[in-house]
Amino acid sequence: MKNFFFYFPFHRSLIYLFFLGLFPLVVVLVHFFHQKEFQENLASELGLLCESVTLQNTKEMHNRSTRATYQGKDQFYLIKQLESMTLLEDEIAKIQKVLGAGFHPEEEACRRRLHFLTSGENSIVFSENPEKRMPGFTQTEAALQHPVEANLNDVKKIIARIEGVKIDNHEPDPSRPHLIISDFHLEKKKEFLGDVLVVNLKTIKREYIP
Repeated sequence: MKNFFFYFPFHRSLIYLFFLGLFPLVVVLVHFFHQKEFQENLASELGLLCESVTLQNTKEMHNRSTRATYQGKDQFYLIKQLESMTLLEDEIAKIQKVLGAGFHPEEEACRRRLHFLTSGENSIVFSENPEKRMPGFTQTEAALQHPVEANLNDVKKIIARIEGVKIDNHEPDPSRPHLIISDFHLEKKKEFLGDVLVVNLKTIKREYIP
Protein backbone atom coordinates (compact mmCIF):
# COMPACT_ATOMS: atom_id res chain seq x y z
CA MET A 1 0.00 0.00 0.00
CA LYS A 2 2.93 2.29 0.84
CA ASN A 3 4.48 1.73 -2.57
CA PHE A 4 1.11 2.30 -4.28
CA PHE A 5 0.43 5.70 -2.70
CA PHE A 6 4.09 6.69 -3.11
CA TYR A 7 3.38 7.60 -6.74
CA PHE A 8 0.51 10.07 -5.85
CA PRO A 9 0.62 13.32 -3.96
CA PHE A 10 -0.45 13.01 -0.37
CA HIS A 11 -3.72 14.99 -0.70
CA ARG A 12 -4.76 12.94 -3.74
CA SER A 13 -4.03 9.73 -1.82
CA LEU A 14 -6.36 10.94 0.92
CA ILE A 15 -9.14 11.55 -1.62
CA TYR A 16 -8.69 8.06 -3.06
CA LEU A 17 -8.76 6.55 0.41
CA PHE A 18 -11.93 8.53 1.18
CA PHE A 19 -13.74 7.20 -1.87
CA LEU A 20 -12.49 3.68 -1.19
CA GLY A 21 -13.96 3.99 2.29
CA LEU A 22 -17.29 5.11 0.84
CA PHE A 23 -17.55 2.16 -1.53
CA PRO A 24 -18.87 -0.36 1.07
CA LEU A 25 -21.46 2.21 2.18
CA VAL A 26 -22.61 2.72 -1.42
CA VAL A 27 -22.93 -1.05 -1.86
CA VAL A 28 -25.00 -1.29 1.33
CA LEU A 29 -27.27 1.59 0.24
CA VAL A 30 -27.80 0.09 -3.23
CA HIS A 31 -28.65 -3.26 -1.67
CA PHE A 32 -31.01 -1.58 0.83
CA PHE A 33 -32.96 0.34 -1.82
CA HIS A 34 -33.08 -2.73 -4.05
CA GLN A 35 -34.56 -4.77 -1.20
CA LYS A 36 -36.97 -1.96 -0.36
CA GLU A 37 -38.20 -1.80 -3.98
CA PHE A 38 -38.54 -5.59 -4.07
CA GLN A 39 -40.59 -5.58 -0.85
CA GLU A 40 -42.82 -2.75 -2.13
CA ASN A 41 -43.44 -4.62 -5.38
CA LEU A 42 -44.16 -7.80 -3.44
CA ALA A 43 -46.58 -5.96 -1.14
CA SER A 44 -48.33 -4.45 -4.17
CA GLU A 45 -48.65 -7.85 -5.87
CA LEU A 46 -50.00 -9.41 -2.66
CA GLY A 47 -52.50 -6.55 -2.34
CA LEU A 48 -53.72 -7.07 -5.92
CA LEU A 49 -53.94 -10.83 -5.32
CA CYS A 50 -55.98 -10.33 -2.14
CA GLU A 51 -58.26 -7.88 -3.98
CA SER A 52 -58.71 -10.39 -6.82
CA VAL A 53 -59.52 -13.21 -4.40
CA THR A 54 -61.99 -11.00 -2.49
CA LEU A 55 -63.67 -9.96 -5.74
CA GLN A 56 -63.86 -13.58 -6.90
CA ASN A 57 -65.37 -14.67 -3.58
CA THR A 58 -67.89 -11.81 -3.69
CA LYS A 59 -68.82 -12.74 -7.27
CA GLU A 60 -69.21 -16.41 -6.31
CA MET A 61 -71.42 -15.50 -3.32
CA HIS A 62 -73.54 -13.29 -5.59
CA ASN A 63 -73.86 -16.12 -8.14
CA ARG A 64 -74.91 -18.57 -5.42
CA SER A 65 -77.42 -16.08 -4.03
CA THR A 66 -78.83 -15.41 -7.51
CA ARG A 67 -79.10 -19.14 -8.23
CA ALA A 68 -80.85 -19.75 -4.89
CA THR A 69 -83.24 -16.84 -5.48
CA TYR A 70 -84.41 -18.00 -8.92
CA GLN A 71 -84.17 -21.78 -8.52
CA GLY A 72 -87.42 -23.52 -9.48
CA LYS A 73 -89.34 -20.41 -10.59
CA ASP A 74 -92.29 -20.54 -13.00
CA GLN A 75 -91.04 -21.23 -16.53
CA PHE A 76 -94.41 -20.07 -17.93
CA TYR A 77 -94.22 -16.69 -16.15
CA LEU A 78 -94.20 -14.64 -19.38
CA ILE A 79 -97.39 -16.34 -20.55
CA LYS A 80 -99.19 -16.02 -17.21
CA GLN A 81 -98.07 -12.54 -16.18
CA LEU A 82 -97.40 -10.68 -19.46
CA GLU A 83 -99.33 -12.35 -22.28
CA SER A 84 -102.47 -12.39 -20.14
CA MET A 85 -102.48 -8.59 -19.78
CA THR A 86 -105.26 -6.52 -21.34
CA LEU A 87 -103.74 -3.30 -22.60
CA LEU A 88 -105.46 0.10 -22.78
CA GLU A 89 -108.37 -0.98 -20.58
CA ASP A 90 -109.37 2.67 -20.00
CA GLU A 91 -109.64 3.32 -23.75
CA ILE A 92 -111.65 0.12 -24.25
CA ALA A 93 -114.08 1.23 -21.55
CA LYS A 94 -114.43 4.71 -23.12
CA ILE A 95 -115.13 3.31 -26.59
CA GLN A 96 -117.69 0.86 -25.23
CA LYS A 97 -119.38 3.72 -23.40
CA VAL A 98 -119.46 5.86 -26.57
CA LEU A 99 -120.92 3.02 -28.65
CA GLY A 100 -123.42 2.16 -25.94
CA ALA A 101 -124.71 5.73 -25.86
CA GLY A 102 -126.13 5.51 -29.40
CA PHE A 103 -125.16 7.18 -32.66
CA HIS A 104 -121.71 8.75 -32.87
CA PRO A 105 -120.21 10.46 -35.93
CA GLU A 106 -117.03 8.36 -35.50
CA GLU A 107 -118.93 5.15 -34.84
CA GLU A 108 -117.22 3.12 -37.56
CA ALA A 109 -113.76 4.27 -36.44
CA CYS A 110 -114.69 3.43 -32.86
CA ARG A 111 -115.76 -0.07 -33.83
CA ARG A 112 -112.54 -0.68 -35.77
CA ARG A 113 -110.50 0.60 -32.84
CA LEU A 114 -112.43 -1.54 -30.35
CA HIS A 115 -111.91 -4.61 -32.54
CA PHE A 116 -108.17 -3.92 -32.69
CA LEU A 117 -107.93 -3.60 -28.93
CA THR A 118 -110.07 -6.61 -28.00
CA SER A 119 -109.53 -9.15 -30.81
CA GLY A 120 -105.96 -10.09 -29.81
CA GLU A 121 -104.25 -7.91 -32.41
CA ASN A 122 -102.90 -5.73 -29.59
CA SER A 123 -102.02 -8.58 -27.23
CA ILE A 124 -98.55 -9.21 -25.85
CA VAL A 125 -97.13 -12.33 -27.49
CA PHE A 126 -93.51 -13.42 -27.03
CA SER A 127 -91.48 -15.46 -29.47
CA GLU A 128 -88.55 -17.35 -27.93
CA ASN A 129 -85.27 -18.18 -29.63
CA PRO A 130 -83.63 -21.58 -28.97
CA GLU A 131 -82.10 -21.68 -25.51
CA LYS A 132 -78.34 -21.41 -25.03
CA ARG A 133 -76.56 -23.49 -22.42
CA MET A 134 -74.16 -21.57 -20.18
CA PRO A 135 -72.13 -22.83 -17.20
CA GLY A 136 -74.78 -23.44 -14.53
CA PHE A 137 -77.80 -22.05 -16.39
CA THR A 138 -79.67 -21.84 -19.69
CA GLN A 139 -80.45 -18.54 -21.38
CA THR A 140 -83.30 -17.75 -23.76
CA GLU A 141 -84.04 -14.52 -25.59
CA ALA A 142 -87.75 -13.72 -25.90
CA ALA A 143 -88.96 -10.86 -28.13
CA LEU A 144 -92.41 -9.43 -28.82
CA GLN A 145 -93.80 -10.86 -32.04
CA HIS A 146 -95.11 -7.37 -32.84
CA PRO A 147 -95.18 -3.97 -31.12
CA VAL A 148 -98.16 -3.27 -28.88
CA GLU A 149 -100.03 -0.09 -27.99
CA ALA A 150 -100.27 0.78 -24.30
CA ASN A 151 -100.70 3.65 -21.88
CA LEU A 152 -98.19 4.78 -19.25
CA ASN A 153 -99.76 2.59 -16.57
CA ASP A 154 -99.46 -0.47 -18.83
CA VAL A 155 -95.79 0.30 -19.47
CA LYS A 156 -95.08 0.57 -15.74
CA LYS A 157 -96.78 -2.76 -15.18
CA ILE A 158 -94.80 -4.45 -17.97
CA ILE A 159 -91.46 -3.17 -16.65
CA ALA A 160 -92.31 -4.08 -13.05
CA ARG A 161 -93.29 -7.64 -13.98
CA ILE A 162 -90.21 -8.25 -16.15
CA GLU A 163 -87.51 -6.44 -14.16
CA GLY A 164 -88.81 -7.43 -10.73
CA VAL A 165 -89.09 -3.90 -9.35
CA LYS A 166 -92.00 -2.10 -7.71
CA ILE A 167 -93.32 0.84 -9.73
CA ASP A 168 -96.18 2.73 -8.09
CA ASN A 169 -98.62 -0.02 -7.08
CA HIS A 170 -97.25 -2.56 -9.58
CA GLU A 171 -95.20 -5.43 -8.13
CA PRO A 172 -93.79 -8.59 -9.75
CA ASP A 173 -95.23 -11.97 -8.85
CA PRO A 174 -93.05 -14.08 -6.49
CA SER A 175 -92.91 -16.79 -9.17
CA ARG A 176 -90.87 -14.48 -11.45
CA PRO A 177 -87.77 -16.15 -12.94
CA HIS A 178 -84.58 -14.25 -13.73
CA LEU A 179 -85.65 -11.82 -16.46
CA ILE A 180 -83.69 -8.90 -17.90
CA ILE A 181 -84.93 -6.40 -20.51
CA SER A 182 -82.23 -6.37 -23.19
CA ASP A 183 -83.89 -4.02 -25.71
CA PHE A 184 -86.70 -1.52 -25.22
CA HIS A 185 -88.31 0.94 -27.66
CA LEU A 186 -91.08 3.41 -26.88
CA GLU A 187 -92.86 5.76 -29.31
CA LYS A 188 -95.81 8.10 -28.91
CA LYS A 189 -98.74 7.66 -31.30
CA LYS A 190 -101.84 9.83 -31.67
CA GLU A 191 -105.25 8.15 -31.68
CA PHE A 192 -108.61 9.88 -31.90
CA LEU A 193 -109.24 9.36 -28.15
CA GLY A 194 -105.77 10.55 -27.18
CA ASP A 195 -102.09 9.61 -27.33
CA VAL A 196 -100.90 6.05 -26.79
CA LEU A 197 -97.44 4.50 -26.46
CA VAL A 198 -96.13 1.94 -28.93
CA VAL A 199 -93.96 -0.59 -27.08
CA ASN A 200 -91.44 -3.06 -28.47
CA LEU A 201 -89.00 -5.02 -26.35
CA LYS A 202 -86.75 -8.05 -25.94
CA THR A 203 -86.00 -9.85 -22.72
CA ILE A 204 -83.49 -12.46 -21.59
CA LYS A 205 -84.69 -15.34 -19.42
CA ARG A 206 -82.23 -17.38 -17.36
CA GLU A 207 -83.07 -20.72 -15.80
CA TYR A 208 -80.56 -22.15 -13.35
CA ILE A 209 -79.54 -25.79 -13.45
CA PRO A 210 -79.73 -27.54 -10.03
